[in-house]
Amino acid sequence: MSDTLENDVSDPRIAIGVLSWIEENSQLPELDRCLDSLTDFYPVIVVNGKWSDVEGTNARGTQESQELIDSYSNTIRLDSPNKPEFYNRNLCLIQAGKMLCDYLIWVDSDEYIELPCGISWFKKNLKETFMNPSDFCSRVWFDNGTSRRIIKYPMFVRMRYKHNEWMFNGVDVRKKQLPPIDGMLIHHDKTYRNEERRDKMLNRKVLNPIH
Repeated sequence: MSDTLENDVSDPRIAIGVLSWIEENSQLPELDRCLDSLTDFYPVIVVNGKWSDVEGTNARGTQESQELIDSYSNTIRLDSPNKPEFYNRNLCLIQAGKMLCDYLIWVDSDEYIELPCGISWFKKNLKETFMNPSDFCSRVWFDNGTSRRIIKYPMFVRMRYKHNEWMFNGVDVRKKQLPPIDGMLIHHDKTYRNEERRDKMLNRKVLNPIH
């Protein structure tokens, strides 16, 4: 494994992991906005389907949402209805590993990214941040000042029981996360969330805080 970890490539392959469940077509514009902002990346792995702890009758999402995901040439759609969130996130990690990706960045379907200085600048900062072969985790900035994490070596990291517990060799890799990386900004715009959808997500956090 050490040879794999220390094999630094000149142009790192960055996967994007997106979990998507579009129950109503009114939500399609936010998913389209998300995917449209990710065209500089390949693969964009979209795990499509309702999480097992969320109420909803259309477990696979709408036909239109599946067609939208497939319309982007850089996306890979994996249908996974009625599974736990951590299970679906692991599907992203597994797929990224199969495709020999060096990094995976999580972007939610109601988020979209901005690369103020372009993809090459971001890749340069990414490589310079992960200088140590034992580094597994870093972050990029949200527009509200918080941050979202990046995983290096997605072929080795797996989530265990909850979506924010990322394990390698029995150790939570977040405990050694690096500083945020300059060059990417994630926007979180809830414009397309109606009141019913907001209540559903809030209720989920109460009933199943670890999801």
